[in-house]
Amino acid sequence: MVASKHTAIMEHGEIFIALPIVTKYIVPETYWNSNDGKIVLAVKDKIIQLQTNKSIAVIGAESVELGSTPKVVENVPYIPMQFLAKMLDIKIDWAGVNNVVIVDYMKSKKQLAQVVSANAEIRTSPSIKSPILVSYGLKGQVVRVFDEYKKWYKVRTRDGVIGYIDKRYIKSIENY
Repeated sequence: MVASKHTAIMEHGEIFIALPIVTKYIVPETYWNSNDGKIVLAVKDKIIQLQTNKSIAVIGAESVELGSTPKVVENVPYIPMQFLAKMLDIKIDWAGVNNVVIVDYMKSKKQLAQVVSANAEIRTSPSIKSPILVSYGLKGQVVRVFDEYKKWYKVRTRDGVIGYIDKRYIKSIENY
């Protein structure tokens, strides 16, 4: 999880992610000119030009309607992610309970598992002595498994909580 004052905004069903977060985690080659409000992203073999407060993007030589306009909040530019998600083949979800944005790369291998015990707890590290992040309401929940550590799995809940769960408490249901 990313802890920052400027991360994401949900507005009218659209997720906007702060440009520093986009640069660090999604598209490393980004540039912003605060004088004219122009945002440039180098994505794969394309250059995308956005303008704050304008709903048109220029991709290569083609103009594309964004649906939502890039905006600046407290001197930080935010990008509407719906159009970018399609270009990058990523899925972006908002876990409103925790105000978390979840980004999954669609081409990466995914393993899902179901929590099968009411005693299950998600912890900060793979140890029975580590602090508990979630200890209730997990039974029946489907989690995404990222990695395996001896008796533990690193997982993400549907609410975006990332932590470790004892292998005894989950069963694998799907790989895709």
